[in-house]
Amino acid sequence: MVEVTSPWEFISNDGRRTQNIHYSIIGLRNEEDGMAALRRLFADAGEIDEMNLVLFSTSGVHGSYLTIEEAYDEGQPVTFLVVHPRTVTLRYGNVWMFNKDDRDCLVSLREASREVIATIGAPRG
Repeated sequence: MVEVTSPWEFISNDGRRTQNIHYSIIGLRNEEDGMAALRRLFADAGEIDEMNLVLFSTSGVHGSYLTIEEAYDEGQPVTFLVVHPRTVTLRYGNVWMFNKDDRDCLVSLREASREVIATIGAPRG
């Protein structure tokens, strides 16, 4: 039997690698797995909704502010932050783009997330 390992690891605010009952901060173990991990979370941009979205070029302590396009052109990874508001879960890491299809996938995820973010908390009707 082949053991399947998750590309994610739990990070808590005190540095321990454990889950918290109130929120989860989950880091990508290996940035080379970033594209596959994002593709698994979001099979296509249609899976982006108010409970599952992704932001890019988030930098922080784990990367740069390069846009998807800049990172692709410069052969660099782009930072991301996946947000799951209902479960108060954040997933973060870097993603490498190995070809134009990878870049286009990230652009689609970014645009779908931007559209969803604009509707969060807005009046319905």
